[in-house]
Amino acid sequence: MAYLCHILTHRNARSKLSVLSSVLHVFAVACYFMVHMLTFCYAF
Repeated sequence: MAYLCHILTHRNARSKLSVLSSVLHVFAVACYFMVHMLTFCYAF
């Protein structure tokens, strides 16, 4: 029983971590594009 709970919590934590990493990745890409757009606007 405890082993089953351990597996479930570990899997849940892992999925949360993957979701967090994907959200951070999207945020980083958005910031990257925003910085590029700002530099592009300042260039002209």
